[in-house]
Amino acid sequence: MLQSNYSTTNAINAKPENNLSILAVGQPSLGILADGSSTPAEQTENPGQVRRFQLLKTARNLIPDERIADCQHAIAPNFSAVAVEVDADQESAHFRNLVRCESPQCPFCAVARSEDDRHQLSVAMAQAQNDGMFPVLLTFTLRHQNSDTLDSLQKSLRTAFNKTFSGRWYQDFKQRWEVVGKVTTRECTYGRNGWHPHLHILMFLRLELTERWTGEMQAEIATRWAEKLQISGFTANLVHGVDVRTADSDIADYIAKFGREPTSSTWGADTELAKANVKRASLGGLTPFQLLGAAAGIADDLNAAILMIDGDRAAVRRKAGMLYAEFFRTMKGKPRLSWGDMKRILELDDALDLYAQENPEPERDTWDMALIQSGPDWKTITGGNGGPDLRADLLAVCATRNAGRVNAWLIKNGITGGVPPNAFERSIEAVRSEEMLQ
Repeated sequence: MLQSNYSTTNAINAKPENNLSILAVGQPSLGILADGSSTPAEQTENPGQVRRFQLLKTARNLIPDERIADCQHAIAPNFSAVAVEVDADQESAHFRNLVRCESPQCPFCAVARSEDDRHQLSVAMAQAQNDGMFPVLLTFTLRHQNSDTLDSLQKSLRTAFNKTFSGRWYQDFKQRWEVVGKVTTRECTYGRNGWHPHLHILMFLRLELTERWTGEMQAEIATRWAEKLQISGFTANLVHGVDVRTADSDIADYIAKFGREPTSSTWGADTELAKANVKRASLGGLTPFQLLGAAAGIADDLNAAILMIDGDRAAVRRKAGMLYAEFFRTMKGKPRLSWGDMKRILELDDALDLYAQENPEPERDTWDMALIQSGPDWKTITGGNGGPDLRADLLAVCATRNAGRVNAWLIKNGITGGVPPNAFERSIEAVRSEEMLQ
């Protein structure tokens, strides 16, 4: 059952005059054709989108009792149809009026959430620089083994961190290093030795560290970190248990160690913290979304998982699915990004408002191209009748803005309704107008 606190994907009450075509307005379904799979051309329209829907469908099967099971699958309350919105500027399409779980552990919602986190951190970094602060990037890890559960590791990691940065020791540390505050984020990967959780800390100082001072800070924190971990029955290497780096140096080495965002060529401390859930791990481990990809049978992720998990391909898929479910339930409800007092210190809300005023979002030429009524047709598109999941395919073919191709896709997959030949006139006129202005 849908919960009232679900959010929708830009939910709107679609008006007929704003929609260029109506798909499946209640007519009997034509049924599913035998070949409902994607053509290679359709699959490559947006491979990232295809992957995200594959991951979502697998997560739905693994944890059907969680909100993620309805994400981008169930129609949101108060709506009877799914809208497909086309963006002519970006030549893309997306669904509206669907439930979104907003979970940072969701392969769909994490992308938008991490981008929002990155934006806030980017503005915070600029504010800190203007206020004469210097960022330092710290990473805390602990020794672990295959028998350790993610829950026990996360609790010990967090407890040791809280004990490390508390009491008289921390007050003296703050004064000596001129600490203003810190931002914390969680990350975990899975490797040959089991779960590998770690904390990334962006600490803001009034003092600019030299290389020698960076080493002194690392040694001081590492000793206390090891002491506090022992209370929970864990240990840490004095050299590798705590990593301290200035945010504008050695960042490339840091990223090579902890992973990289495959779609971006530039990184900073803000990106490293914000993108922890969506980036890909290095060869030393798998991110939770790579585990989910292995459970889904996605070739690259499954091949990588085989290097981390013993067994045949079927066994690896089962184990990867169990590990992702463990990750989801362990991290459920836990904030991935903790600001402490830094939002207040940096007056971040005001800075974000000012940034939005000075950098307004450009207006886009978007419109609803189609509506799919709830019922047999939407069930067919989501693969609920035992067929393939066609959500990414539908978005890809609508993004082409080719009425003939859209109609052929509908007929092929047994979806009622159709797109009139003039459905894309608005797009054509927009292109012509732009050409005349050049």
